This record gives sequence, C-alpha cells and structure tokens, in this order.
Amino acid sequence: MVIVGAAVWLPAANQRSVSERLSAQGSAVQLMLTAMLDQETGLRGYSMTAQPVFLEPYVMGQREYDTAVAGAESISRGDDRVVNRLRGADVIARRWQDAARGGVQDVRAHARLRDFRPVLARKAIMDRYRQAIGATVELLATRRDEALKRAEIVPVVLVVLLSLAFFVLG
Repeated sequence: MVIVGAAVWLPAANQRSVSERLSAQGSAVQLMLTAMLDQETGLRGYSMTAQPVFLEPYVMGQREYDTAVAGAESISRGDDRVVNRLRGADVIARRWQDAARGGVQDVRAHARLRDFRPVLARKAIMDRYRQAIGATVELLATRRDEALKRAEIVPVVLVVLLSLAFFVLG
C-alpha cells in the first residue's frame, strides 16, 4: 500500500510544484504587461493635456516594469524558452520606452502634441509588445494544460503497473 500511495502522491506533488511555478510565471508576465499599459496610459493622458499629473502612472509604470521584469526572469530561471521570450518582449518594451521619452520631451517643449506620427509609431511598438507577451502567456497556458494531462495519466499508469506487478509476483 505504501508503494501505491507513493505512486500517486509523488506525481501529484510534482504536478503541484509545476502548477505553482507556471502560475507564478503567468502572474509575473501579467505584471510586466500591466506596468507597460500604465506607462502607455500616462503618456497618452500627458500628450493630450500637457498636465504633469498624467505622468504619474507613466513614471510609476517604469519602476513597476523594471521590478516585474526582474521578478519574471528570476521565476523563469532555467526555463530558456520562457526567458528568451521575456527578453524579446523586454527589447520591444525598451524600444517603446525610448520612444516615449521623446514624446514626453516633445510635449514639455511645446505644451502640446505637435505630430501624431511618433504616437502611431509608439502604438505599433506597443502592439508588438502585447503580441510578444500574449505569445508568452499562451506558451505558459499550453505547458499548464500538458502538465495537467500528465498529472491525470501518470498516477493511473503507475497504479496499473504496480497492480500487474503484484498480481504476477503473488
């Protein structure tokens, strides 16, 4: 009985561990996206009004983004596929942030938005960022689904094999 219990408990414990890690990775990726959206929202409000109060979510989002990236990479350490996706998304985010700084400077210098072309360029960069984050979320969801399928199959297979072994042995 101890063997059967271990055969069921060990895969379940592994599944729980995998599930917790995937959940933590998903939460960290969501924090990255939220921080970027806060920056985008703040910049949009500032561009429309030239009121510095609208820069608060932009500035806060920058700090939160850096923290979220560090957390996501830390949680994902050893998972090269996810880390590579995070780094790819981060490159896009940094490109948007560089363009956003130019937008802030332009509004500060002219007290209003003068040219919509940079806004459209930033939007295109942000759209690419959203796609990159979405692909990472999709990868994590696929892994979660695969882990759940394994969790259903492994204990059953182990119990059947152990039952056969006990039957054959005596």
